[in-house]
Parts: sequence; structure tokens; C-alpha cells
Amino acid sequence: MIEATSATLAAYMDIFKWKHKVVNETTVITVMRSSIPFYEYTVPMHFVVGKHWMVVRGFLQKRVPSESRIAVLDLLSKLNAHAYEVRFSMADDAVVLSSEIPMERLTEESFLYTVRGVMRYANVYGLEISVMASNVSVSNLYLEVETLIGKSGSDLPETDVLDFGLDVTANRLMD
Repeated sequence: MIEATSATLAAYMDIFKWKHKVVNETTVITVMRSSIPFYEYTVPMHFVVGKHWMVVRGFLQKRVPSESRIAVLDLLSKLNAHAYEVRFSMADDAVVLSSEIPMERLTEESFLYTVRGVMRYANVYGLEISVMASNVSVSNLYLEVETLIGKSGSDLPETDVLDFGLDVTANRLMD
């Protein structure tokens, strides 16, 4: 088994020229800038070395209001169904994106691959999660749309005109 400490992770970050702070023997923190166009989005990252796993956590959103949590959790469960090697979750009132590396596979390459994976999902879904988590009306609209989608075709009215100007016919969605 590979013995790694926060110094090992700090050495990897030095190779990639990432600024970081060693908190203690097992923990390193940093902040990574996301590449979302026209939006200043940063992801605080938390790296923890354990006996069997190295865990990477990216904090996507903090202070999610209680009114938005059901919608956010529903979205996170849908994202998890299609995510590869990352997991979206909520810890208290924060949305967290995490990934793990078994210690026996911890190398410079696997470390970079894991961090890139977390940042890839943060870039793609971070803004969407942030908007939904910080805007109760958006999360309520999401739940209403999910409720409509969950109904069977026979329960939907023959024609629904949505606010976006789309004409949706329940029995003829595709021609």
C-alpha cells in the first residue's frame, strides 16, 4: 500500500503549478477557477488523504435555502445517474461534488485525472446548480416541470402552451 500524506498531494499540485495550502498531515485545500463563459465561478477544493482512499471534494454551492433543497436533491440524483467517477451530494446546506482514488492507485496521473473529472462536472453543472439552489422560484419551476413530465400521456391535457412559446401536444411529441 502507498503511504501518502498531504505533502504528497502538495508535491503533485506543485508539479501542475496549482496554488494550495497544506492544512495538516492529511488535508490540502485550494480554489480552482471554472471555465464557465461570462461568469466568475470558483470551486473551493478539499483534498483528504486517508488510510485507504484519497478524497477530493469540490464545494459547488453553499447556503442552499430549505425551500430549494428538494429540487436540488432531485437534480443531483439525476446527475448522479449519469456521472462517471464523481458523485453529487448535499452536506448540511452545501452542494458537494466528490471523487475518490484508492491509495494503491494514487499517482500523479490518477490525481490529475480525478481533479480534472471533478472540475469537468463543476464546469458543466456548477452554474445550473448554483442558479437553482439560490433562486427558490427556479427550483419551484423545476419541480413543476418534473411533475408534468412524470405524468402519463393520458393525464396531460391535449395541448399545453408553455411560457417559452412551445406548443407541446401530449399524444404527438415527435412527428
